[in-house]
Formats: sequence, structure tokens, C-alpha cells
Amino acid sequence: MKKNVHLIDRYVRWILAIALIFLSVSGMITGVWMWVALAVAAIFLVTGYVQTCPIYMGLGISTLIKEKK
Repeated sequence: MKKNVHLIDRYVRWILAIALIFLSVSGMITGVWMWVALAVAAIFLVTGYVQTCPIYMGLGISTLIKEKK
């Protein structure tokens, strides 16, 4: 898969994922919304790790900085 997630975007995804996990585990988010938050956190962790976002691909977006030749 082609990478389309920049380093800053990765860190933002990971920070949001950690925040969602914390809110879910601490009980600040409960019920169905807890599971939704955990699913979104998992997606953020995976897309940050593999540096590829399927939504970005579908929209033709890339946060990577183009190298000058």
C-alpha cells in the first residue's frame, strides 16, 4: 500500500487514540459509545502504524511532504 500519512499526522492519530482509550477505560465514556470510541482508537492506531489511510486514498489526499528533486 502507498503511504499517505505524514509523521505529524501519525502522532496526532496516536494521541487521539490514547485519549479515546483513556476516556473509555476510565468510565467517562460508557455503553455503546465506549465501544465506538475503542473501535475508532484501534483504527487510528493501525492507520498511524502502517502510515496509510484508506479514507485519504479514496479522497485523493496525502499529508506526506513531496520531496524536491
